[in-house]
Amino acid sequence: AAILSGAVDELSERILVDHQQAGLLSAARAAPPGEGAAIWMLETATHARDRAAPRLAELCGIACSTETSRASRADDSLDVLEETIREALQEAGVAAEEVTDVCADAPPDRLKEIAARICPAWLGRRVSVSWLTGHMEGAQILADLSAARISSTATGASSGIILGVVS
Repeated sequence: AAILSGAVDELSERILVDHQQAGLLSAARAAPPGEGAAIWMLETATHARDRAAPRLAELCGIACSTETSRASRADDSLDVLEETIREALQEAGVAAEEVTDVCADAPPDRLKEIAARICPAWLGRRVSVSWLTGHMEGAQILADLSAARISSTATGASSGIILGVVS
């Protein structure tokens, strides 16, 4: 009826050396490596109602893909990602334009390409706290989703529909 979903990222010397050797500590990177933790509790509506918990958010659609065999070229990889995002939106019954916040744990260039294919307005709707935390390999998407949920509530966004993408 309920499950915790979380991640913890710690910056160790080994992680920093790996990033350096992989060329990920360049000035062109959006954010330096970071550390932090985020945990979400997911529960069924019945479980929440039984314990009189307020609903903070609702998971309306989900899709995933591991079709790497089709992704032999970068364009194929974007095709798979686009198809997966469209599937999640369709399952949720949401049009791409209705999304008020986009949390995308993906390289900025990849986000630009996928937004151009699906909804260019998404580029102005990205929510990320990596400027504050550094880029967390595991917890980034959960921290970004938390920030988007808080900002949607604070700003009174009409739909408050948040899209989370991990690529």
